[in-house]
Amino acid sequence: MEENERVSRVQLMKLLVACLYFAQSYRSGLRIRVNTLDVALKTARKRGAFPPWGKKNLHFANGRLRTVCIELEELLNLAFDCGCIEYDPPFCFMRIATGPRVALQFLREIGVGKKKARRWGRFIREALEELEKEQREIQS
Repeated sequence: MEENERVSRVQLMKLLVACLYFAQSYRSGLRIRVNTLDVALKTARKRGAFPPWGKKNLHFANGRLRTVCIELEELLNLAFDCGCIEYDPPFCFMRIATGPRVALQFLREIGVGKKKARRWGRFIREALEELEKEQREIQS
């Protein structure tokens, strides 16, 4: 995929779902708090996650309480509508509902290698775990 190519929301959703699938595969059944996913995505991007077109099309802003990924809600809703995730907006949790075949198909469709997506998923998972640890420390 060309760097200057306009990327559709569907392509971004496929990238996100595939990376989250690999993030989950390190810890089966990973239930993700959506309000930490924004920060985890930004942290992963800083570590080198995502192809240039993915980095270019994910935007972050400082909200009142936390960092917000501008596209995240739309991407999660699209992934939910496609049956790729279980998403509970009132409780702000999501879980990947797709398997390896779909994740790998998504990667083929967007031209991203499995090894890269696995590494990027690890970056997201590590950022989520660090945020979870910080939350526990604050609560105790």
